[in-house]
Amino acid sequence: MTGDAWFPLAPGTGETLVFCFPFAGGSATFYRPWIAPASAAGLAVLPVELPGRGLRRQEAPQRDLPMLIEALGPALRDRLDRRFILFGHSLGALLAFETARHLRRRYALTPAALVVSGRYPPHRRGNPDRFRHALPPPRFLAALKELGGTTPEILAHPDLMALAEPPLRADFALTELYAHVEEAALDCPILALTGEADAEVSVAEMAEWSRHAAAGFELVTMPGDHFYLRDRTPEMVAHLTRCAAPA
Repeated sequence: MTGDAWFPLAPGTGETLVFCFPFAGGSATFYRPWIAPASAAGLAVLPVELPGRGLRRQEAPQRDLPMLIEALGPALRDRLDRRFILFGHSLGALLAFETARHLRRRYALTPAALVVSGRYPPHRRGNPDRFRHALPPPRFLAALKELGGTTPEILAHPDLMALAEPPLRADFALTELYAHVEEAALDCPILALTGEADAEVSVAEMAEWSRHAAAGFELVTMPGDHFYLRDRTPEMVAHLTRCAAPA
């Protein structure tokens, strides 16, 4: 344990910090399997825990993205004593991107790399017909089953769903109601990762993240759907390790 609500897992040791942001409904524990192999590769993985889940389940989930990033900023700044990378999957990609811009504005800090996974770029507006945050309960449950990120045990158990639904809806609101504001491109490389069969975002859309990279861009596709990164710990750690290498 780290003793901080934002970072509940001990990160291991490494010369480069890797902050990992969760997908909608996700918790810091999703990234636990990355910690040991990343540490062996010289990376200290710090999964971010958002309010409303995990050890923070008693807190109200946040639906306002700027307020969420503003609250996270000081906790991040306290740990930035070395080279760092920001990684996020799906909603987490958006959070990592906005965190990078916040750190630049507030603290004049730039990550060694931004690694984004499984989300269309921030300047693109999502399709309102596919928004999930305000769906009535039966359709919301069906949408979760189609997406595939929620375990069947939770989906089948009304009491567990009652606990999971508020943070899930809040997270979908964060990503679906996001309003992009133009700023200068980030002065760090961006690596975009995606599953070849991801129904949430096309490979062509992932390529458009290049618009936000002033210091190099790379797109990597892997077999799989929206949750291609599940059970791919070695490959994900390898990509992060490559990003951590000095230019």
